[in-house]
Amino acid sequence: MKLSEEDVDIIVGAYREIVLGTGINKLDEKVSYTKTESEQLVDKIENKRDSDDFSLSCGEIKMVRNLLTDLLRELDAFEFSTRLGYEMDEVFLLFKRVKKAVDSTCY
Repeated sequence: MKLSEEDVDIIVGAYREIVLGTGINKLDEKVSYTKTESEQLVDKIENKRDSDDFSLSCGEIKMVRNLLTDLLRELDAFEFSTRLGYEMDEVFLLFKRVKKAVDSTCY
């Protein structure tokens, strides 16, 4: 799955909002990733800018999907542009691409 700079910004923003801002322990439902796992994934994604050979495993793509799902569930539509710098529609388009990548890579 190829990630643009905007995709990376959205994923990093999702991590900051969900893992650091909201806090995994405060979410209503049990999430499928730990703070450490999500931190390692975001580090890998942020560092992808320096690598031509970048790929995500099935589990990592699923974690991105889950981060975006949690973000879409937790924020109200008006909060996206203020907190992330992107509109909810832009985040949802990335979510759809990631979901498609999960379906094609993992199943």
